Amino acid sequence: MILYAATIFLSAFLLFQVQPLIAKIILPWFGGTAAVWTICMLFFQVLLLAGYVYSHAYVRLRLPARRFIHIALLAVAAATLPLAASAAWKPAGGGDPTWRILGLLATSVGLPYFVLSTTGPLVQAWYARSHEGAAPYRLFALSNLGSMLALVSYPLVIEPLLALGRQTAIWSAGFVLFALPCASLAWRGGDSEAQVSSHEQSDKPGPGLQALWASLAACASVLLLAFTGHMTLNIAAIPFLWVLPLALYLLSFVLCFEASGWYRRWLFLPLLGVGLAAVCVTLTQSNPSIWTLIPLYSATLFAACMVCHGELARSKPDPRHLTGFYLMLALGGALGGVLVGLVAPSVFDDLYELPIGMCALCLLVAAALFRDRSSLLHGRWGPAARFVFLALTVALGVALVRIYGENSADSRVTARTTVCSTCATRAKDRKPCGCSLTAPSSTANSFWKPTAAAGRRATTEGSRASGSPYSIQASADPCAWA
Repeated sequence: MILYAATIFLSAFLLFQVQPLIAKIILPWFGGTAAVWTICMLFFQVLLLAGYVYSHAYVRLRLPARRFIHIALLAVAAATLPLAASAAWKPAGGGDPTWRILGLLATSVGLPYFVLSTTGPLVQAWYARSHEGAAPYRLFALSNLGSMLALVSYPLVIEPLLALGRQTAIWSAGFVLFALPCASLAWRGGDSEAQVSSHEQSDKPGPGLQALWASLAACASVLLLAFTGHMTLNIAAIPFLWVLPLALYLLSFVLCFEASGWYRRWLFLPLLGVGLAAVCVTLTQSNPSIWTLIPLYSATLFAACMVCHGELARSKPDPRHLTGFYLMLALGGALGGVLVGLVAPSVFDDLYELPIGMCALCLLVAAALFRDRSSLLHGRWGPAARFVFLALTVALGVALVRIYGENSADSRVTARTTVCSTCATRAKDRKPCGCSLTAPSSTANSFWKPTAAAGRRATTEGSRASGSPYSIQASADPCAWA
């Protein structure tokens, strides 16, 4: 058990430690805008999905040489180290940097990240098949604990104490340290896996349950990105603010998939309802305090993730099907990243992914409760509970439609969304500091009037285009968001 736990913990720690590390490398090249963060998150989610597809195929296809294939992947990934970013990917002009960022990530960290992403499902599958009656889902909780510690430790310990070159060297050495026990488990796992039985085939989860898994994971991903984008774009330009919601997202996984699970419907469903209602109230206010918004949005996101991941934990399958379960989770996470990172910017002219995610969560909770015959939607008080739940969901939807359909007299997106703390006060007076603050072309006049409808549209378009209402044109990184 110790070798399995150590391998999966180290892989998860390295998996999420490399995300802020590689972001630190590319920020001086592309700027620290929310758009760069979204592209990076999208890349890592899609690559995580690819790793889960590989893990599921590894377990199901049962190729005779699969252990050799995985050990070879570990060796090739280690050979690409030390971690470094080629200067050939530096932006040459003011064009869209999306493909340059994706190419840089793929060539610098793509293969090691892919190998790390396969480890969680594979190690759990190897453990479940070599230890009859074991509980491999606790390893999933341990994996997310490692991820959360990696995210929290980077801005608090690693980044301020170690130079960037030392960080990449330590991470590369950590990957080699991980690859050795992982290769050992891969070799041993090939001998311990049993053949698929007819019983294993007969109790395979149906497409409806698999769709619910993917939908719950996608909803949590959408809300994570939507709340993070709203906090970093419209509330405050605080370095590493995005770490907080992502850490809460991972913490909900730890709590929900720990042995007994901490998710209780009677507690978190009411907390979620109160949080969503409070978020609606803040969206109607012109200038709420960041000391109110950040704790409120963080708590609401945590409650939403606890509900999504708690319902996933309640419906998790037999360990024989865990790779398919994790594949649906990864598919949902990647789908959420695509919806927020690619679809929403080209379809919407405002941050509509937040209200859409809130409404989708209510519908998915209703589906999960209705599917569970022991839930409050069934039994003696079932009809009344269904009526109350439907009424509250409709009320939330109507409130969000009214809020986002109103004229921009509210100033949810204001000139307070600045590029850096240095020019936070000067931006209001159109007196930038050392960096160049440029309003979106052809909308300069309306941009500086955030209470007008045209100004709100201009601000949103600027935010969508560059991750900030301003276009950052600075030679160094004093005004980049982290």
